[in-house]
Amino acid sequence: MAEYQRITHKVHRPLFEQQKRADIDQFFRSFNKTHLNRVLGSPSSSEFSSSLTPQLCALSSSSRIYIYDVENNEIVTNITRFKTPVFCASFHPESPLIVGGCDVGLVKVVGIKKSVQLRSFKAHDGPCRVAKFINAHANILLTAGDDGKIAVCDVATGEIVRKWEAHQAYIRCGEVVGHQGMFITGSDDGFMRLWDYRSDKPLVAEWSGFTDQINCCTVMPGNFMCAVGSGPHLNTISLAQPGKIQSVSHVHQQEISALQYDALNSAYITASYDGSVSCLSSDMSVIWGFKLNAPISTMSYSPKSSHIVCGCIDGSVITRYRGNFRNDMNIFDVEKMEENEEYSSMDSFLKQFSSGHHEIKQIMKKEYKDALKDAEFKDIERKRTFAEYDQFLRKFQYANAIISVLNLNNTKIFASLLQELVLRDALVLALNGLSDETLISEFMRQITHMLSYMEYQELVLEVIDVSYQYFSSNLSSVAVIDGFHTLYHKIRKENEFQDDLLTLRGVINSMDNFQ
Repeated sequence: MAEYQRITHKVHRPLFEQQKRADIDQFFRSFNKTHLNRVLGSPSSSEFSSSLTPQLCALSSSSRIYIYDVENNEIVTNITRFKTPVFCASFHPESPLIVGGCDVGLVKVVGIKKSVQLRSFKAHDGPCRVAKFINAHANILLTAGDDGKIAVCDVATGEIVRKWEAHQAYIRCGEVVGHQGMFITGSDDGFMRLWDYRSDKPLVAEWSGFTDQINCCTVMPGNFMCAVGSGPHLNTISLAQPGKIQSVSHVHQQEISALQYDALNSAYITASYDGSVSCLSSDMSVIWGFKLNAPISTMSYSPKSSHIVCGCIDGSVITRYRGNFRNDMNIFDVEKMEENEEYSSMDSFLKQFSSGHHEIKQIMKKEYKDALKDAEFKDIERKRTFAEYDQFLRKFQYANAIISVLNLNNTKIFASLLQELVLRDALVLALNGLSDETLISEFMRQITHMLSYMEYQELVLEVIDVSYQYFSSNLSSVAVIDGFHTLYHKIRKENEFQDDLLTLRGVINSMDNFQ
């Protein structure tokens, strides 16, 4: 029998690394298309939505937060709930909410679609630079600002439950670590510190020895590493090894203003006030980059690894994207939209009339005052109905709000609540709490009763559409699902019938006029 011999195969790792580097280089060189947009002021922060709508990017600039759809190259929402400059904006991981912090220390939670302000906190004595939701399930916000403090805000109760002094200087950056309440911050005092807000002694670890002031940081998922931008240098630290800086690399000529990590290619993407964007491999060597004509104040990289959004201090927003992703370049100027908004109010509209149109002015002023009185009366009526469930909405207990209103058996109050939930994009969250089939049947019964009121037709159609989609994927009862399905198509047919009836009436009227 032949003697067993061990055979060792040589692995040519340099060739493997060269091929990997070539693939990454080819990937980033495909970012060869550009979109140009413009916002008011200099963008101060940018962040992509993580899961629900990964094509949306939040840009804070001046006193506004712009929700930018990078795939369609358009500003879909313009949030104007702030009166002073906004320094940070961050999406909720799963709900259509966004949180922003401004230069007077106010932190506001706002619904994205309708820009409804849900909460407001006076979290800091100076500008708020960081505001993050802890995770998808906890109603907890962690904020940090120029006062060197970290605040823990409970969105459900609207209270600041904890606050402590974290640094001796301005806090410039912060990121959530994992999903259990860990938070890492960087400051002008030269320290990076890791915190656990649930602990009596929140400080977990710290790192020092950075060559310049810390401007930005990003946490690399899965490997307990954090990249830190200090001055023009890119540093890496291990969260498992406190006090030790793993590596330092000189990347730009001026300060690094923004920093992102591409998990797909294990690459760092940095932006600087020198106007350049650089992509670095894991060994800190520059693979690819490009240069803009203005200093870059913020930069964000899409979760799909398809878009790089750069905000420049001159108000321009440059989006680089992969050539096979979208079509031709389009320019959307937000300033034109702002100019049109100046003429939206009645007073501005009346100024367009000359002094010779005195009678027209008086008539329109009377109509305007009557409209204000009517709106005020409707607002009083709305507050009366709102009082029946306001205590639950304040605590974000949407399911409890529906249950309390179902017990009242009042169609007007029930419709008012549904309108409020649709406005807040919270209908699905409310339905999630209706686990009892008895409650679901009562919910369906009152929805059906609302069909007899013409003013609720559109609202019922929207509620049934959302309810049917939700319950068909989360409920096992065939009877309930079929009930929503039948009701949905019944409303559809009724609306189509009304449209056909209106069309027929128009034809008859036109024939009478012709004769």
